[in-house]
Amino acid sequence: MKKTAVCFIFTLFFTSFALITSAQTVHPDQWSSWINDTLKNLAVADTFRIQNFESSAIDTWEYTLTGKGASLANASLNGITGQNGNYSVWLPAGSGIVFAPLNVAGYDSVRTRINYVGKDLAVSQKLLYSSIQDNIPKSNQFQDPNTDGSFKLAVFSKVNLIHIYVDEATPPQGGFYVDNVFSHGKIAGNSLFTGTGNWNDSIRWSHLPPARLRKALVAGNVTVTNNQQVSGLKIGQGSVKVDEGARLTIDSTLVLYHTAQHKSEFINKGTLVAKDKVQLVTSFPQKGVWRFISFPFDVYANGIDPRFILKDDQTTTNGNYLYAQIYDASKRAETGTESSNWKPVPASLGTGDQLVFQKNKGYLIAIDEASTDTLLTFTSQSGAIPSAFGKEVQLSVPHYSYQENAGSPHSGWYLSGNPFPSPMSVSQLPAGTSLGNFIYWYNGSTYEVFDAGGSGVIPAYGAFFFKTTAQTDVSLKTRDLPVVKGEAFSSSNSFIGITLQGAKYNDRTEVRFIPEATTHIDQAYDAYKLTSLLNESPQIATECRSNLLAVNAQPLEGDKIVIPIHLRIPSLDSYTLNFNADSFDSDQYTVQLADKQTGKVTDVAGNKSYSFVSGTADDSDRFELIMQKTLLTEIEDATPAKFGIEGKTLVATNVPVKGTARIMLLTGQTIWNQVLPAGSSRTDLTLNKGTYILQVGFGRILEQQLFIIAQ
Repeated sequence: MKKTAVCFIFTLFFTSFALITSAQTVHPDQWSSWINDTLKNLAVADTFRIQNFESSAIDTWEYTLTGKGASLANASLNGITGQNGNYSVWLPAGSGIVFAPLNVAGYDSVRTRINYVGKDLAVSQKLLYSSIQDNIPKSNQFQDPNTDGSFKLAVFSKVNLIHIYVDEATPPQGGFYVDNVFSHGKIAGNSLFTGTGNWNDSIRWSHLPPARLRKALVAGNVTVTNNQQVSGLKIGQGSVKVDEGARLTIDSTLVLYHTAQHKSEFINKGTLVAKDKVQLVTSFPQKGVWRFISFPFDVYANGIDPRFILKDDQTTTNGNYLYAQIYDASKRAETGTESSNWKPVPASLGTGDQLVFQKNKGYLIAIDEASTDTLLTFTSQSGAIPSAFGKEVQLSVPHYSYQENAGSPHSGWYLSGNPFPSPMSVSQLPAGTSLGNFIYWYNGSTYEVFDAGGSGVIPAYGAFFFKTTAQTDVSLKTRDLPVVKGEAFSSSNSFIGITLQGAKYNDRTEVRFIPEATTHIDQAYDAYKLTSLLNESPQIATECRSNLLAVNAQPLEGDKIVIPIHLRIPSLDSYTLNFNADSFDSDQYTVQLADKQTGKVTDVAGNKSYSFVSGTADDSDRFELIMQKTLLTEIEDATPAKFGIEGKTLVATNVPVKGTARIMLLTGQTIWNQVLPAGSSRTDLTLNKGTYILQVGFGRILEQQLFIIAQ
């Protein structure tokens, strides 16, 4: 792998390749066809209803006792052997038990098994039943009631209703114990969920809701509303949400897909019992390109895809290699330099049971350009997943200070990870804490800056930077996301946004006007600019005291405010600056863009755009944003606006902003009124001979002049 040192102004890039194959036996793209192939989705024996009378989680077949005297009892105390557990149901003469109806559609070879024994029976006293078998009502008696003191098994086929009862006896005496009742059949071992609904929505599953020895494939949005247990669970393009008070038990591996085509979500508001492991299947579609990533579980060397080997910057060969880096914030705070702060994860950690990737921390990871696959697995240790996985987490965020100055551009950086296997709203990270007021998230081409406490969203397995002011611990709980995804730069009430638009990539900066801000760097209000990893991505920032800022907070005071704009232009091309000034609420200042190369000044009010051709280093400081209480039409040398009547034509030149023009009689009556566009214009008039007043207004300017129409 060709490797280049990565500094905080990220400049690393590599050749890209397409996604190739899958690391899984059955990829989510194949689920819909695979699930109906009986040669692949093999049938398993499934005990889908059971009642042991032990009040345990597996006792899912509901029942009702009828008659007098029916109750739970310990048969072993009455000399009966073979009882399964502590309780059976005692049915004296004239009593019974009714089990809830079953829907056995979807199952083959359905059998219902009942363990029973008689005790102190009267002559000819029988244990009877009524049922519906193959949709036909049937009634009969249990064969050869067992009275030798041990339970006997009775088996019924395709039963979907059972009423067990003991006939009357005169005089009443004796009865029967029923120890357990269960139904089982054969059904496909995997079931696929599509659409939206809860776990019990049979219509959403290809082969009924899975449970016990069966596995679930989720390609929709399913909510677990009560206790469920499955052998395994895989989530492709879909989500699983465990409701509050519900419990989901997974006996084998929970597999989570996160690729360009399939982004899973696991949201836990109840309890998860993960008896084995959690596995993330994720893609690296561009070989040799660094990707930000995090894991919500610890990944040891033996949990990395076994086809890949961890390597570092000392590696000179190529192959199925994985490279990783961590951001060394301690080094930056110690040296006070922006560059050379990425530290390779040593290849020596890639063997045995050593911890390689810590949960909830951010990393840069890339695969070698010679890799044979782009889909990798990362797996937790067995039994290491807590019941609160995907529900709540405690983050411990360190702080490293440069020369004991928390506000220094070199202090407080920390690369964190999204601790949840689902998108996380930054509203969970409140402003005004030692975590800082901004979240820096790399979107693949540039950094988006979110206000802490805002409505931005960090994707699952994403990594993001804090700029802390002190060491802190923070508790987070999963939340439902906002209805609308928040934009980066979720701004203050008064701001001007500037977007630099290239042919393929965009970047954005923002100037905010806050009374409490200063003209220096404000830790609470200013966000530093972090530059894209991609050299081909154009970048924009504003400058304050030689610092490049993504968010530049200024007090709106003084006659003139000049804010330098810094550009990184990757190649000779056409670019556009787009302005969003809707929220700039001051009527005391004009806002204009000054192009120092051409001398042109452009009003940015009304979200105007400015296009230019650039591609040289000299363009880095080409532009300024100027706020002034008087209008500009050229830099520092404004040409005054002119207007007048030539014949029967209104002529206006150098009008800086849109205004109004009206013509009045000497009595003051308005006879003509029209919008006056910015710039220069000519407007023909239809007027009779006479003397008139021309009134022109724009900005804070209002001027009048007399003119005469001679004929």
